[in-house]
Amino acid sequence: MKKIFLFLFLIFIILLGVYIIKTQSTRNLATIPTTTSTTVAVDNVSITNMIIKEDQDNYIINANYPETNNTFINDDILSLIQSKIDDFKTIISKPSPISSKMTFDINYIIISNKDNILSLKFESESYAGTAHPSHLIFTKNYNIINNTEITFEQVVANDSILKSLSEFAIDYFKNQKFKFVLSLKGLEPNKENYQTFALTSGSAIFYFNENQIAPYTAGSFELKVPYQLFEVESIE
Repeated sequence: MKKIFLFLFLIFIILLGVYIIKTQSTRNLATIPTTTSTTVAVDNVSITNMIIKEDQDNYIINANYPETNNTFINDDILSLIQSKIDDFKTIISKPSPISSKMTFDINYIIISNKDNILSLKFESESYAGTAHPSHLIFTKNYNIINNTEITFEQVVANDSILKSLSEFAIDYFKNQKFKFVLSLKGLEPNKENYQTFALTSGSAIFYFNENQIAPYTAGSFELKVPYQLFEVESIE
C-alpha cells in the first residue's frame, strides 16, 4: 500500500514540475521585446517594413522602405534609399542657416503586388533650412518572375506612344478646374516628364512632382492612363 502511495506521489510531483516549466516558459516569451518591423502577407512577395533612423546634432533622418523575400529587389531598393539619404547629407553638409534640426523622411505605398508585378510609390520630404520643405515622389516597378526592373521604355515603347500620352495628359489637366495657371511644359512629350510611374492591373499611373505642372502650393498630381493607350493589354 505504501508503495502505491509513493508511486502516486511521484506522479503528482512530475506533473506539477511539468506545469511549472510550461508556465514559466510562457512568461519568459511574453517578456521578449518586439522589433519595429512589420511583415505584410501579399499576393506575390512578403514585405517587411524596415527603418533607417539617424538623429545627429544638426539633422534627423527617418526612412521607411520595404524589404521583400527577393534579393534582387532588396538590393535595388536599399541602394535607391541610401542614394537619397546621401543626397540629403550632401545638401546639409554646409552649416545650417537655422537653429532647429534639418529633417529627411521617406515613406512608401504598395501600389500593386500581383500578376507578377510589384509596383512601389515612395514619398520623401526634406527640410534643409529653406523657406519650406521640399517633397519628391519616386517609384520602382519590378517583374517578379524575371527578377528585372520594368523600365519606362517597356511602358512607353516609342515616340508615337509618348506623344499620345502627352496629348492625353494635356487634355485631362486642361479640363480640370484649377485656380492656377497650368504649366504645359511639364506635360510635353519627353521621357523626363513621365519617368515617375506605377503599374496596376489595368492602367499605369504617372506622377507629376511639385513645381512640374503647377506652383509649389498646389502640390503633386497623378494621372491614371489605361493600357490601351500604350497599345498593350498589360505590362510585364
